[in-house]
Amino acid sequence: MKCLKATPYLLLLLTLPVFGQSIVELERKASGGDVGSMLQVAMRYYEGEVIRKNPVQAYQWFRMAGENGNAEGMFALALMHTRGVGALQSSKEAARWALKAAELGHAHSQYVVSVFYRRGDGIIKSFPDSVKWLHSAAMAGHRGAQMTLAQHYCKGDIVHRILCGLMPGSTLPMLR
Repeated sequence: MKCLKATPYLLLLLTLPVFGQSIVELERKASGGDVGSMLQVAMRYYEGEVIRKNPVQAYQWFRMAGENGNAEGMFALALMHTRGVGALQSSKEAARWALKAAELGHAHSQYVVSVFYRRGDGIIKSFPDSVKWLHSAAMAGHRGAQMTLAQHYCKGDIVHRILCGLMPGSTLPMLR
């Protein structure tokens, strides 16, 4: 691994303010447990803003945020595992992190989890679970989930399965 020389230019870059704070200050706060700073540092490494792009470092900071209960960090980990950026590509890990974020109410994660359940990507295929998470995302205001749910209702997929007993315990909440 190459080591960067501490040139005046590099030192200047490390002290440039990022939303009023230098990357050094953000990393210090993130290392001290500040989840917001963890996310900001992760994004800087992921996007290559102010600091050299480093998806592996980004993954580590997102993971730290996710392990501290942050849904945005969990969702970022799911995306990174889906794409194999900064981490091994693993649909099982992607589904695990997306489900954790979805359980915290993260609407986009709820939508993604519904897709994972529908396709059986990294998780056991389940139409009822897919619809449950799709409904949660739609109720949380996720436009894509609302459109997809409406399409399912229009095609009769959901209504047919509920009426035929293929989705036990389900009701027709959107038809009330």
